[in-house]
Amino acid sequence: MAPSSPTLLPVDCVERAPDAAAAAVAAVACDREVEVLDARSEWATTFALPDGSMRVDTSIAAVRTDVSGEWAPVDPSVVEGDGGLVVASAVTPMTFSDGSDGAPLARIERDGHEVVFDAPFDLPVPGVEGSQVTYAQVLPGVDLVVTVNEDATGFSEVLRVESPEAAAHPALAELTFDVETSEGIELEAADGGFVAADDSGEPVFTSPVPTMWDAGPASSATSPWLQGPDLVGGVAPDSVDPAVAPADGADVVAMQAEVGEDAVVVTPDADLLTDPTTRWPVFIDPGVSGSLNQRMGLRTSFGNRYNFTGDEGVGVCDVRVIADCDATYRARILWQFAGLQGVGNLEPSDVQSAVFAVTGTHSYSCTPMPVTLHAVADFDAGTVYPGGGYWKALQTQTITHRSGCGAGKEPRRIEFDATQQARDVAAANTGVASFGMAADEGAMASWKRYAWDASFSVTYNRPPARPSNVRVTAPDAGCVVGGSRPAIRSTTPTLRAVISDPDGGNAAADFAVVSAVNTNVVVWDPGALPAQGSGAEHALQIPSGKLQDGGQYRWLVLGVDPSGAASATVACEFTVDLTPPPGPQVAAIAGQAAVYAEDAWAGGIGQPGLFRFSTPGSADVTSYRYSFNSSALDRSAPADAAVATFTPSTVGSQTLRVKAVDRAGNTGPERLYRFTVQFAPAGDMWRLDETSGTTAADAAPGAPRPLTLSNVQLGVDGPGIVTGKLAGDRAALFGADTARAATAGPVLQSDGAYTVVAHVRLDDTSASRTAVSQDGTVVSGFELGHRVDADCPTTSGSCWAFTVPDADAAGGDQVVVRSSQEVEKGEWVQLIGSRSATGALALHVCSISANPLASTAPVTADGQTATSWSSGGAFRVGGGLAAGSVTRPWRGAVGRVLTYTDVLSTLKVRTACGNPYTEPTSFDPAPPRPAARNAAGIDLDGSGTADAFWIDPSAYWRTSFGGAAPWATIGNAGVTDMSWFHFADMDGDGKDDVVLTHPDGRFLVSHSGVTGWERYGGDSSPRGNVKIGDLDGDGKGDIFWSNSADGNWRVSYEGRRAWKVVNNAGAFGTESFQLADMNGDGADDVFLVHDGRYLVSHNGTSAWQVYGTGGSASGPGVKLGDLDGDGKADIFWASGDGTWRMSSGGRAGWKVLRTGVTGVTTQQLQLADFDGDGKDDVFHARSDGRWLVSYGGTSAWVTLATRSEAGSQVRVR
Repeated sequence: MAPSSPTLLPVDCVERAPDAAAAAVAAVACDREVEVLDARSEWATTFALPDGSMRVDTSIAAVRTDVSGEWAPVDPSVVEGDGGLVVASAVTPMTFSDGSDGAPLARIERDGHEVVFDAPFDLPVPGVEGSQVTYAQVLPGVDLVVTVNEDATGFSEVLRVESPEAAAHPALAELTFDVETSEGIELEAADGGFVAADDSGEPVFTSPVPTMWDAGPASSATSPWLQGPDLVGGVAPDSVDPAVAPADGADVVAMQAEVGEDAVVVTPDADLLTDPTTRWPVFIDPGVSGSLNQRMGLRTSFGNRYNFTGDEGVGVCDVRVIADCDATYRARILWQFAGLQGVGNLEPSDVQSAVFAVTGTHSYSCTPMPVTLHAVADFDAGTVYPGGGYWKALQTQTITHRSGCGAGKEPRRIEFDATQQARDVAAANTGVASFGMAADEGAMASWKRYAWDASFSVTYNRPPARPSNVRVTAPDAGCVVGGSRPAIRSTTPTLRAVISDPDGGNAAADFAVVSAVNTNVVVWDPGALPAQGSGAEHALQIPSGKLQDGGQYRWLVLGVDPSGAASATVACEFTVDLTPPPGPQVAAIAGQAAVYAEDAWAGGIGQPGLFRFSTPGSADVTSYRYSFNSSALDRSAPADAAVATFTPSTVGSQTLRVKAVDRAGNTGPERLYRFTVQFAPAGDMWRLDETSGTTAADAAPGAPRPLTLSNVQLGVDGPGIVTGKLAGDRAALFGADTARAATAGPVLQSDGAYTVVAHVRLDDTSASRTAVSQDGTVVSGFELGHRVDADCPTTSGSCWAFTVPDADAAGGDQVVVRSSQEVEKGEWVQLIGSRSATGALALHVCSISANPLASTAPVTADGQTATSWSSGGAFRVGGGLAAGSVTRPWRGAVGRVLTYTDVLSTLKVRTACGNPYTEPTSFDPAPPRPAARNAAGIDLDGSGTADAFWIDPSAYWRTSFGGAAPWATIGNAGVTDMSWFHFADMDGDGKDDVVLTHPDGRFLVSHSGVTGWERYGGDSSPRGNVKIGDLDGDGKGDIFWSNSADGNWRVSYEGRRAWKVVNNAGAFGTESFQLADMNGDGADDVFLVHDGRYLVSHNGTSAWQVYGTGGSASGPGVKLGDLDGDGKADIFWASGDGTWRMSSGGRAGWKVLRTGVTGVTTQQLQLADFDGDGKDDVFHARSDGRWLVSYGGTSAWVTLATRSEAGSQVRVR
């Protein structure tokens, strides 16, 4: 249904309005033309007309000036001013010499440019009369007369030479006028004169061919043409001052001029000065103009008159008919209007009419005779008769305009139809219109004269602009045509469009609906709505009964103004879809710590899992709404990345509810998916009770990581058989140094909390032996076994030991926990080694005997704390790693081996000692596995490896865990500007959070990227220009802001506290700094490259310390990351020659990491740890979607994944 007509507000009936829109409203409401003030220029005036059209009036003469800052009438009078004589109200400001020493003759300015024009004489104090300045007797008998143009756009300077004696002065043989130009314009010769042109070549000031002329014939008071109208006719007198322009019949000679960089040299014509027939005085004229428009009288004799004043003739002046012609010549007049780009921007059809008007000052007789206005080619001061070859007739009028001829024949303003010329200007998209006036050049009866001040008026009406903001609402849908047309779940949507009129007038919207399958079928055509003001939105609801479910429709909208001018039509399409999609399928997939199968036990607290949604057989599903453990369905995932992540915080039954959403927004039935999070499971378990084969199975549910065996004897008796407590308990015998048993990859997070349990029998105590370990690159991350060591607290000099190296390096320190339990060769014992989240180590040793009571009390050793580093290699049974090779081989048997994801409590250790054969699932729940340390880079799941993060065009947050897993949709915040986002662990849980520092001042946090926004704090002063780092080392992100205005560094600790000023380092903004732990104390430092030096402020609170010098590596050219895994940030630089360099800790000299890596710079690379080895890797997201990684910055590129949809926009740090 159509909306009601808009209510009209009262309108002030004014003569002028600030802009086209306001003028158009006033013109229509008040039925009067209204000037558009912001379209004013010195030469042009624009009006809005009552019928909705516009008119621009342009005149050859400037009609106003705004040199003073306000519009004012032009006044060419010369008055006293600062620095000399000035023009009272000029279009181009001019200053003339007042006779002061050193003052140049004239200065003229336009558009910020200036030309200084000087005379080759000493200038006396001048006389001033109106617009004329006379410097008398600059030479004997020679006056210099300067006359300002009528429209104050330039001036003429004329030497009035009174006699032959005065003309004989040698200074007149050659005249040098010094010319200075301001920066940005240069003198150039042009058609015998000169121009001062700007850098684009456009003339700013012009000076035509310099001419000289004599006084011309004396007028006869009895000449017939002075005696009123008759059949004899005449040429009409020209009242132009001879000091400004030559009179009719005067001898006119063009002079030679040479144009240099800073002077114009004019050579007067010696023949005219010495000819005895010359009529004195003689006038010598160079002039300068800054006018936008120009005109010219063309003659076959007596010279042309460029930018003439007064009037000029058209036709033929025949001396045989009128002696006052002085000679027979043909004449035409040219006018050129510039500054018409507004007309040039129109379509030719926009032009309704155009009028050229000029004052007819004289005709040969009272008998009307034809005269024709033509469109002509553009011209300049060098154009000569006939005025080029292009003369296109526009209108011929048979008229006369002569004083005394009676009503309708007197001198008057004559209008010609110039519509075709205006349309041609629009078609050519030019800003210049040139006209020529010509009459019959065969008989003097057609002779006429016209004044210089012509005008050109163009009336136009542009149709409304193409409708904008075209859309459907209720429900919302954009404007699309074709296969990707939107689907809507309504048969009564509202169609909307904004209709604007480029001239500011009212306009209506005309909607229609047709079939998209057959556009000839009209579904609904209600006609145009009531007109509204330009820029208003028009809305129309389709009534019920017009649209059908499944129908494909095209709807059309165009704008129409009151004259009927219509805009282009906008076509949009939609499909009506009222049918909901089917219920989705849900599948638990690999890629995270746990796989939560439906109706099954799996995972544990803190162990994330992935779920994929699909709707087979449905092609129009666009997204899924889902929620865990609630019915809110408040989370969403796009159909092309329909993977959700979930990290349990409780054990037991969990629910996942999912609905599919189709293109129309219809939601299907809910799918309920149930799964159970198990109590803290053992990590892995190998019973080693196989009797043959080359693998030993991993018995832990959901973690099939078998041991691959080599030279290992299976099926030997285990402790259960030996003690008679567990029939069938077998073990593996490691009887040679070449015996091996290892998984394909790591099992434990060796820098986190874990427990390792092993049933072992040692048959050779003569050397250190390792029962269980996990490989690093160089050494084992831990070793559990036997040690021959003088520090052993036993009498034999050997002991059970749990060993953790300080770093993955040969020859480094080790932290060793030694047991006081004596080692008995050939006896079965249970070894339990554990590491807490803080690095505290403990070793429990329990004897395995036939008497359970004898083995319930373990011998415990602890009190040692290990450093944190992650070993990412194989989990190994029967040996350790040293110098990158297997060493300390076990000699004896190993029974079952278990791992846990946390430290076992004392009770659990006692339980394990008293019941060594009980399966872990019968234990009490172990503590939940805490999150692993943050990887260098974005680590949203706390896995210790970096994740890739991308905000897609629909503002969905997509994450690829570890950079290799499929996209998981973790959130949507409606914001796509990545510069607002930061990543840091704000709550200290070992997982990075998504932080949005909004320009409005809010600090918003989404924990791990999966929760709703939590507001931490905020301040609008930084406008989002902050960085986040852990400046106090408490494991939580702090927000850092450096205010360049006062130099203060401010920190909001944890992002919740008020700003604290911690330092002042001068006028550097936040963007100048990087935050990283440069000294390995666990707290970030502030880093700056300045004057080639690397400056560090520890924790942001100390004074600058110079770490090193950067040479060619500038601040934006380096990045910080721990590439060598020593806990200290290194400086990374990818130079333009393809070489990657690292300065370890920022203090060491450059070390070359790679060479020949061309085509990428530091700014295109990111540093993050993708393999969990505690060392940053170099990551490159290519524009073609390939993700490349160089591990440690030293390996060749490895393709981590290909995500073409993300291009190079992905973030990993």
